[in-house]
Amino acid sequence: MQIRFIIVVLAVSLFGLASCDNSGSKIGKLDKLQQASDETQLLNNGTYTEQVELKLDGKHFTSISTEGAFLVQGDQVDWQIKRVQQQAGEEAFVSETVQIDNHQYQRMIQRNEQQAHSEWQQLKEETSDYPNDLEVLLEIDLEKEDIESIAVESRDNNTVYTISYSEHYFSKIKERNINMIESLIKEAQEKGHDNNDTLERSLALNKSINYLKLKRSYTLNEEGILINSESVRKVEQTVENTKQIQETTTQVSIVDYNLTDLKIKKEGLE
Repeated sequence: MQIRFIIVVLAVSLFGLASCDNSGSKIGKLDKLQQASDETQLLNNGTYTEQVELKLDGKHFTSISTEGAFLVQGDQVDWQIKRVQQQAGEEAFVSETVQIDNHQYQRMIQRNEQQAHSEWQQLKEETSDYPNDLEVLLEIDLEKEDIESIAVESRDNNTVYTISYSEHYFSKIKERNINMIESLIKEAQEKGHDNNDTLERSLALNKSINYLKLKRSYTLNEEGILINSESVRKVEQTVENTKQIQETTTQVSIVDYNLTDLKIKKEGLE
């Protein structure tokens, strides 16, 4: 069984930066970001990290830390990730997932003195080209109307693009998420599944969302490769008739790439 880590609200945002170079049109800047993303897709291999922190009403609630690697093998991609989820006041939950030869496997790790590992289980779901964590670097799915402004800044020999989103984007994302959940509910009903309480709660939650802050920054290195995405998003939402402020900070970074000796481990796999 594949373990999914879900932060209920589907949205993103980022740290604001002072602009040093804001010349050029929005479309021109988006084109540069897309070119950098295309360069990232051309990498032979790489290692990366992802850090996610979720706060509710200003208090730490959950953090997720991921270390991963990918290796392009002709027309397929092998990859592996180790993910640690730590909810406030609870024991950390650790999982490892690996994709090898178009097959995915997963195992859990019990975090104690023995570091006991469960057996690898082959997942029946479809394989993916890359780990989902990297999608934010591999796809720049934005249009001119989605953006209020794009600030450009040079930092440590890198170029940082900071995007402030428009009200149009807020509305589009909210509508898309609601439509997606409604489709899942309809599909479940057609299949005769009666237990839709989770989906119904998620629908109500997404309908209640009011975006308070939504920005994202992208970092391009000297080679023009998109190597980092950092976001902060803040929303007001209603959970069980109680309003709460949810703030999520997410950072995805490619640590190294085009290594000569990177291998995807098959430890424990037959």
